[in-house]
Amino acid sequence: EDLSSSLDSFGFRGEALAGICAMGDLTICTRTASDTAGSLLTYDRFGKLTSSVPAAREVGTTVSVRELFKRLPVRHREFLRNVKAQVSTALRHIQAYAIARPDVRFHVVAERMRGHGAGRNTLLSTSGSAPGWLQSAASVLGDAAVSDVRPVEIVGAAGGWNISGLVSTPAGGRRSRDLQLFFVNRRPIDPPKRIAKLINDIYHQHNSRMSPVIILSFTAAQQFVDVNVTPDKRTVFLHNEEALLADIQRAVMDLLAPAGSTAAATLASFGIRGATVAARAAEAESPAPKSDRRAPQEAQSAPPAEGAAFETPEKFFAEQAPADIADEDEKSPAAMASGSQASAAQQPEWSLASFALGSQVAEPTAVAAPPAAPARPPQP
Repeated sequence: EDLSSSLDSFGFRGEALAGICAMGDLTICTRTASDTAGSLLTYDRFGKLTSSVPAAREVGTTVSVRELFKRLPVRHREFLRNVKAQVSTALRHIQAYAIARPDVRFHVVAERMRGHGAGRNTLLSTSGSAPGWLQSAASVLGDAAVSDVRPVEIVGAAGGWNISGLVSTPAGGRRSRDLQLFFVNRRPIDPPKRIAKLINDIYHQHNSRMSPVIILSFTAAQQFVDVNVTPDKRTVFLHNEEALLADIQRAVMDLLAPAGSTAAATLASFGIRGATVAARAAEAESPAPKSDRRAPQEAQSAPPAEGAAFETPEKFFAEQAPADIADEDEKSPAAMASGSQASAAQQPEWSLASFALGSQVAEPTAVAAPPAAPARPPQP
């Protein structure tokens, strides 16, 4: 029987157990509810059972790995050099499982044998009784990480998928995408590229500087998921992904839309913000009449207050132009010539100091022309 059609727990394949045995000393202490005593199982480096002795313990299973990488000196030296990074990576994986399974109690302890801070430090501890996604994420990530999130619920999506989780509001978000977690049947997976891109694109329409907090769980029958893609089973293929994307797009757009507003006619792929396609088309089909083209500019340009500064000389002359000037195409050549001579005679002289902010207008000064160069004598 294929395990991918029925596996829904934290179990792992047999090759994973053999790999752990090759990296360290593995012991398993287990007891079922029907047993009167537990059993302590010891395995060698090849994954073979070497001993099985009775042991006292409660119902459950404890897996212990000691002397990690001791048989591989080079790998062991590299592991000790980057021990902090290794602990952080392992903790992130356990955090993902703790969020996905709020009904299971997780307790992570780091033990330092010697040096400053020697002893046992608790890195993660959950109660195992969180009622929902918000409480489960807050117990693992902290209250500040999920302070601005909203729940997402999609039932019967794409003919068999049920989606639940959390997405942050435009007022929240983070600088990076480190809190974007996806689960399939309560097991952590790598973010599906198309689904993650869709949610991030919709979120960036409302907040382009931050990335959303995403915690989404996809639940469906095992035949809707293909997990045999990579050895770690974290890259999966989802069946009916196109229909699933459409359902997620509608739900996230409704979730992030402001209160009282309706969904716009634009799509996230066009990058249009705050305007609909119909409004742009209506604006393009109804241009302003030719005779009224100067009216909006004249209505917006009010007489400046005394002593006000201007941004550019071109704007100053445009605001000082008389409002009753006729269009150039309605003037005769003689009128245009006389008008240009009159405007040239009345044109004031301006210096750069006239447009300085907060300074007085300087008096125009005459600039002497440079002396002409002497004429060169003719060549014989």
